[in-house]
Amino acid sequence: MKLLSVLILIFLTTGCASQQYRENVARTQAANNELRSQLNMAMTNGSTVNCPTKPSCDKAFSLAKVYVQQNSEMKIQMSDDTLISTYTSGEYGYISLQATKTLGTGDTATIELGSSCKDAPDYMQSVCMHRLIPIHAGFKPFIESRLP
Repeated sequence: MKLLSVLILIFLTTGCASQQYRENVARTQAANNELRSQLNMAMTNGSTVNCPTKPSCDKAFSLAKVYVQQNSEMKIQMSDDTLISTYTSGEYGYISLQATKTLGTGDTATIELGSSCKDAPDYMQSVCMHRLIPIHAGFKPFIESRLP
């Protein structure tokens, strides 16, 4: 009888712990889904700048280089007239950035910010997303506020 009581207690304790673990996993997944949504919105609304003239595009791309330098934890590896790219880190959680300039019709161009943060377990992904959201959301306002 004593053995049966102990086994029932172990079973109940394990079941509660298992349920709590599943609830924690579900909360983490829901939080990460919300962060992914916020990051996608920041990237959609803040990561692209359109410029109408060659002088404004040249200045905007120079500003993009400043932004990349100020917001990436990695040094710039390559920079030319159409691409600014930092080194990519092998460490979890380090942010790498790149900006590309795509020529449009006439003298127009589009400048777009891209990013990477090394994949990691769920908790680290949330760290990366928390850090990337303001970087992407701030790109367009940073450049547009400094253009005439």
